[in-house]
Amino acid sequence: MSLFDVDFIEIDIYYRYSKVGGSKKIVIIDPDKAKMVLEGKEEEVKEEPKAKIDDKVKEVKEVKTKLVKEDIKVLKTKWTSLTWKAENDISNSSGRVINQKTGERQFDYILYRDSVVKKCLKEWDIKVGDQIAPITPEAIDQLPGVIVMALYREFEKITVYSEEDLGN
Repeated sequence: MSLFDVDFIEIDIYYRYSKVGGSKKIVIIDPDKAKMVLEGKEEEVKEEPKAKIDDKVKEVKEVKTKLVKEDIKVLKTKWTSLTWKAENDISNSSGRVINQKTGERQFDYILYRDSVVKKCLKEWDIKVGDQIAPITPEAIDQLPGVIVMALYREFEKITVYSEEDLGN
């Protein structure tokens, strides 16, 4: 394998819909717990932090939510790592924000994160009708924030090296 070969990073996000009031909320599921449920090794998963106030007793009770296979959804994605050039370009453009009060150049982490997702996300299994939806900046912007944040966190865990990883 050469350093110039494209090696995709596979990131799967496990989630389910939870009804909150009259609307649906997306809940990210820990991948290990989701896999255990999907393999039939675990039936009940404690979700944190959740609490229920019992109106009669006026105390906080732990809420356990039964997580069943049918509730678990999986978003499968493939990513590429940033090249040196792409990392420099994104870092440079993210550092062009000028603080209006001090006039100093500041790093815009939100712009950096957005640029990384839009540059490195290469494949997903999101369908519109029978077709895989194309990955475009506009399509990514339309995804629920909780999904994009979960994807970015997983990508960062895989691609950002600690001092220990680097042998320092």
